[in-house]
Amino acid sequence: LDSLTNIELKNRIDTALGVDIPIEILLGNSNIQQLVNLLLQQLADKKIELILENSQGSDRQNEQQKSAISCLVALRKKGSKLPFFCLPGVNGTVPYLSKLVSYLSEEQPFYSFQAPGWNGKSLPLNRIPTLASTYIKELRQFQPEGPYLLGGHCFGGIVAFEMAHQLQQQGQDVPLLILIDAFPSINDSNLMLDPNEDKYKTFSTLMTERACTLGLIEINLLVNVVKAGLQALSNYVLHELSQTKIVLFRAKEVNPIDFDLWFSKSRCQDPSWGWQHLSSKRLEVNFTPGDHLSILIDPHVKHLAEQIESKLLELDINN
Repeated sequence: LDSLTNIELKNRIDTALGVDIPIEILLGNSNIQQLVNLLLQQLADKKIELILENSQGSDRQNEQQKSAISCLVALRKKGSKLPFFCLPGVNGTVPYLSKLVSYLSEEQPFYSFQAPGWNGKSLPLNRIPTLASTYIKELRQFQPEGPYLLGGHCFGGIVAFEMAHQLQQQGQDVPLLILIDAFPSINDSNLMLDPNEDKYKTFSTLMTERACTLGLIEINLLVNVVKAGLQALSNYVLHELSQTKIVLFRAKEVNPIDFDLWFSKSRCQDPSWGWQHLSSKRLEVNFTPGDHLSILIDPHVKHLAEQIESKLLELDINN
């Protein structure tokens, strides 16, 4: 199942049964029987919780509401190394990163953040600093102190950059930031698409074709999350980042849905796409086979995973 189909399945199960299936369950190797057992357990727990709510007032309900909007998703919990936190693109869905995880060392824990708005219980966030601070709150609940290894694909790379900035302001160490085909948006009005422009029509066609495989609920969630992401990009001004090594992995191939859909070609002349001007350290640029999307699926994703792993291994904290 692809990312959006996983989301659709989760939402339909949750809505029909009134449960909250962790997205990572659908990403793992669980079989139908294991999923049924989990559903039965959640339904039994829900019955107990209803009894507790009646006897203990609203405390339990508030606790449930807090957990319901959790964004942190574990794609691999086990491993002896420092966790790598990698954010998804503008559609905000995590499952498409699972293939990348499968090619990394089994000792490398891997976590991501699913965008608010996909759970149908919270609204999408349209400011990158707010999105970053929301993720940081959950990050530090999970891992209270650094060092933190951050990364992100496309839009996720920009949010990870802002997370690194905020974490440094909090006195935390962020030794590495991995950007996967992420183009820095510097308050670019081009991101506010004009419905009369060809690039808007191209984007709308792509969204419509993908949405045809989804249910009405998922279509609305997808549109709202993507719209909020584009608004966030158009209003965001990047800060200079110090004390963090930045590694940019650029796709070798470009297709019509890549950055030339959104940005002028003149801004793409710089191999670092402008990231070097935002870093006090020398930025490393690596080119990886595939285009903006195919770098994260077979056969190209294995090469990307090997490159990322080599950068993680270069850090003393992972050796």
